[in-house]
Amino acid sequence: MKKIIAMGCLTLLAFSANANDKLPSHATTEPAKHGEYLKSLEYSFSRDNTTTKDDVLICLADHIQNNGQPIIKLDTDKTVIAMGSVRGPAGFLGVVPVIRYDLKVSMRDDKIDMSLYNIVRAMDDEFGNDPETKYSKIGTWKNSGIYKIIPVIDAIPNKINQCIASA
Repeated sequence: MKKIIAMGCLTLLAFSANANDKLPSHATTEPAKHGEYLKSLEYSFSRDNTTTKDDVLICLADHIQNNGQPIIKLDTDKTVIAMGSVRGPAGFLGVVPVIRYDLKVSMRDDKIDMSLYNIVRAMDDEFGNDPETKYSKIGTWKNSGIYKIIPVIDAIPNKINQCIASA
C-alpha cells in the first residue's frame, strides 16, 4: 500500500512539474540540435485612436535600456524597431543572465502589435565578466532557465503598453 501511495505522489509531482514547463502561447520556437530555441514572443494590445508614434517613441526611450547604446534601430510611419537588454534573475553562485533583444512595435488602426525577437542571453557574474562576447540563443528545454527568463521578457512590452495607454 505504501508503494502505491508513493507512486501516486511521484506521478502527481511529475505531472505538476510538466504543467509548469510549458511555453506561453505567444512564444514561437526554432529547431535546435537537441530541442528548440526561443525565436520570438508576440503581443497585441488595444490602441486608443489618439496614440501617436511619438507616444511610442517616448515610452520606448523611458523603458528600454541598451547599455548606453542607441535604442532605435528603425523608425518608419507605423513601425519602430528598438534594441535593448535587460538583466534576468540571479541564479547559481550569483550568475545573472543578460538578455538582449529587438522589439518591433507596429501600429494598426485599433491595435499595437509588439514582437520581441533576436532574443539571446549571456551570463554575467559578480566578478565583472563582460557578457557582450558570449551571447547565445535561449533553449526551451528543461533546466535551460527559460521559465525564469520569460517573466522578465514579458514585462518589457507590458510596461511599454502601460506607458502608451497612459500617454
